[in-house]
Order: sequence, then C-alpha cells, then structure tokens
Amino acid sequence: MALPPGRHRYLVEPFIVFNHSDRLNILRVYFQNYHRIRSSARLFATGNANFNFELLGDRPVSATDLTRNVFDSQRHAFRMNASCGFILYNNRTQRARYWWPCWNNSAAFDNTPFVRSRSDWNAITDRLSSADFLLETSAPRDNSEESVVWITQLYIWTYPLHNELLL
Repeated sequence: MALPPGRHRYLVEPFIVFNHSDRLNILRVYFQNYHRIRSSARLFATGNANFNFELLGDRPVSATDLTRNVFDSQRHAFRMNASCGFILYNNRTQRARYWWPCWNNSAAFDNTPFVRSRSDWNAITDRLSSADFLLETSAPRDNSEESVVWITQLYIWTYPLHNELLL
C-alpha cells in the first residue's frame, strides 16, 4: 500500500509505529481517520467548546498550546474534561482500528475539574502536557488482545459556568 500523496512528508509517527511489523496497516487506519484526528476547535453559541489537538510522534501537547487555545478562549469559569484518541492493534487478528476520544470510556479526570482561575488551569495543563499522561493512556491492559500503538490526539470539552467570571 502506498501512502497518500503529500501527507507522508509531514507525518511524524511515534517510534513504536515506525518500527512496527504492520506499519502500513496502522498508517492506513490513521489516514482513513485523519479528518477526525487533525487539530480543530468548535465553539458553540451556548459557550460550550470542543478542542482537538493532533499529537505528533511521542510528544504531548504543550502547556502553551493548551493555554493559548483553550484557556484564552474562555470568559467564564468552566468545567472541563479530556480524552485521548488512539489506534489499537489486535495482536491475534493483526488488525488495527481507530478509537475516537470518548468522555465515558477514557476520560483524563475521574471527577470533572472546575477551572476558576489561572492556577486551576495550570494544574490541569501540568497533567495533560506531561509524558506520564501519555504513558498512562497507552499502558498495556492485562487481559486484552489489543494494545495502543499510537495516541493520535487529545480532545478537550469545556462547559462554562455563566454565573461566575474567570479570575
């Protein structure tokens, strides 16, 4: 299978994919779902917002990018959560599949954090921009045939508290 024209020049895949025996199958799944993976933001009239950050290689999203895109777009205190999208590889069937970020199945925080000030936000970005967060997300599960081979994105949901201004 050949890679789609033009895109492969800008692709930065994680080390595990680069050396994987089924690399082309994993890349095929990535390109088939790229419209969901690419960085984007969606702001709703209600004040809710969704932010999608494409992850390049083994690097997490920087705290600066998170602050510039998420925190700086908020006027009110807000609740938020985050989740990662990833590509799973089934070692038995040797098939790869894409897993969309989902609040219910793989939220980054057990309790939805409230962000009322810059210091609240800094604690959240410390977690989301750390390499440990990506290692946690991709940790092998004991009784699963599938393993995470590529964390493709970080997806963030925000819900404003209209009665409280951001400090």
